[in-house]
Amino acid sequence: MKVIDVYRQYFSGECVYNTVERKGVLVTLTATSDSGNIMYEVGISFFPHRDEEDYGISYDAYASKVIFDENRQVKDWYTVAYNMGHPNGVRIYKNYLYVTQSYLTKVKDKSGKLVSGVYRFPLDARDIEVTNTLEDPHVFTTFVTHNPTCQYGADGIEIDKKGQMYVGNYGDGEVLKYCLDENGDILEQEVYAKNPAELNSTDGMIMDENTGNLYIADFNQNAIVMVDKNRVTRRIAQSPD
Repeated sequence: MKVIDVYRQYFSGECVYNTVERKGVLVTLTATSDSGNIMYEVGISFFPHRDEEDYGISYDAYASKVIFDENRQVKDWYTVAYNMGHPNGVRIYKNYLYVTQSYLTKVKDKSGKLVSGVYRFPLDARDIEVTNTLEDPHVFTTFVTHNPTCQYGADGIEIDKKGQMYVGNYGDGEVLKYCLDENGDILEQEVYAKNPAELNSTDGMIMDENTGNLYIADFNQNAIVMVDKNRVTRRIAQSPD
């Protein structure tokens, strides 16, 4: 049996449990594999963190949830697309695979700024050669990163059950929203979240379908940011590192 912490990160956070004040949070994603069975478990633990050297974990204030547990064997694999300059996040909606491309290597805006975007491929596609140009028929949408000090584009993607796609523009620290129709085509688009004081960059993101809250990893600030259903953007956790 192999047990690996795929993700392990400390954050600042506050709560009181068993009359003990907690100021530190440890979040883990643990993968366990054994004879073809693989399980992923998310864990969160609040601990005192009385000073900068105190990382003693108190497992009384601990919760975990198995998010994937299945006996699987790889039966087949194939290439959907190749020659992508800088692929990043991936999501599936309806009959398409959406892939963020953080840098379109052969494209420059007239301003000289970086252009990035999202590719879309049919789920049954095989061996598509990507050209990294605007003429590529699989380019779904593109945008420019305006921040001159951080020229890095599309990073982070989520599609909710209503067919609304959210894409992060890393360098500009904003989230773009695209409303998709039944065929997965764009009906309208807008800037969904932008608050430099709370959100500095975008990385991975996930939507809580029960609350409508969008959670974003802010890589530059080592933080997690929440955008609620009213588009209020605030940093809810940050690593002390």
